[in-house]
Amino acid sequence: MISLIEHIEYLMMHHDCVVVPGWGALIAQYSPSHYDAPRRVVARPQRQLSFNAAVCHNDGLLAHSLMRRHGLSYDEAVSTIANHVTSLKKQLEMGGEVSFGRLGYFQATEGGQAEFMPYYHDTSNDEYFGLRSVHFCPLAELLAEQDAAQSTRSHVLGDRNQFLRQVARVAASIIVLLGLAIVLTTPVLHNGDQQLAGLHMPVTKATVEQQATPALTQNTQQEQQVATATTQGQFMLVIATLSSKRQVEAFKQAHPDVASKMQVQKRGKIYRVYVQRGNDRDVLETARQQLSAQFADAWVTAE
Repeated sequence: MISLIEHIEYLMMHHDCVVVPGWGALIAQYSPSHYDAPRRVVARPQRQLSFNAAVCHNDGLLAHSLMRRHGLSYDEAVSTIANHVTSLKKQLEMGGEVSFGRLGYFQATEGGQAEFMPYYHDTSNDEYFGLRSVHFCPLAELLAEQDAAQSTRSHVLGDRNQFLRQVARVAASIIVLLGLAIVLTTPVLHNGDQQLAGLHMPVTKATVEQQATPALTQNTQQEQQVATATTQGQFMLVIATLSSKRQVEAFKQAHPDVASKMQVQKRGKIYRVYVQRGNDRDVLETARQQLSAQFADAWVTAE
């Protein structure tokens, strides 16, 4: 089975423009590394994809790719491309989405035109794969923040020392007042000609009550979260897009062998029928290639 999308993905890695006759041209524009001051980011260089529906003439690039890989003649290659484009247009007219593999996907606008939505997060077809944008803070701002933090710490320590000095003065004043109170309230004992001062200090008994602290117990329970690949993940393996629930039920009845695996997601007026879902796009691409021939138009798309 010839996959036109795989040829387009391969050609976009080596060319800046790939024309799909009768459909349009995918164009890669180079964006150099630059500094984004408001975001404090040094952006990495990258190639950004766009689509021009006005450029749809046959330049022979895609046809020769089919000829080299599948051993077709030029006329057979052109006919194969035309058949695929016709199928893609019918799918778009029904209100569905047309996936272009790792490059992005097409969706129909209100005017009936094809709008291309590139996958900016997927850089596997980018020669700058692996490079990341760098976030940083200017040195002057870091130094200013350190000075502000040091000033705050000094202010806190100064307030703390002043508080301790005030507490010490208050404690000293209390001790002096207690001493004066003891002296002034002490009675004088008369014993003949000798006068002795009697100092009666109250005897206090301190009792320490120890309260037993109940031992803390901690019960740990392991919770198992069951996550199935068909209901979670940012990517899904879509086998059909339909426009009503009646069409969805009819589609399930027409394919009883996989009906139990089908899941439906409603997006606007469109019903996506998918059979698998997950966060690993490569796993879903492998699953797509293992589908039967009746689902040759299946594709992997992001939610």
